[in-house]
Amino acid sequence: MCRNCEKRFKGAGGILENRTHWLSILQAGPYYFHNKPLMLQQWELNFEFNHDCITTILLWVTFPGLPVGCWSSEALSKVSSAIEKPLHTDVCTTSMTRISYACVLVETDVAQSLVDMIDISTPYGEFQQDV
Repeated sequence: MCRNCEKRFKGAGGILENRTHWLSILQAGPYYFHNKPLMLQQWELNFEFNHDCITTILLWVTFPGLPVGCWSSEALSKVSSAIEKPLHTDVCTTSMTRISYACVLVETDVAQSLVDMIDISTPYGEFQQDV
C-alpha cells in the first residue's frame, strides 16, 4: 500500500477516529495502489456495487505544446477544468522537466464524449489547445 496511506492510517488501527480524520483522508489524495490511481469516495447508506452504476473514471490528459505561461497550478487547473474535474499533475509537469506537454489526472463522467481540443482565453488572446 502507498506510504501516504500508511502514514494517514497508522496509529488509528485502521479506524477513522472522527469526521475530521475521515475528511482529511478523503481530501488528501490522489492515492495509488500498484502505481494505479485509487479513488476514495464516501459510501451511501444503501450502496450496492454494480458495474452499471460506475459513472466517473480517472484519465490522464495531455496538453501537447501548452504554452509555458499556462503551467502554473492555477492555470493548469483552469485549463483541465474545461475537460472535467482536475485532481493531480504528474511529476514532470509539476517540476517542468518535460515541457513538450503537460499531463493532468482528471475525473470525468463516462457518459461525456472525450474532447480533442479546448478553447483557452488568456490576457494575451485566445487559442485552441489540442488534448
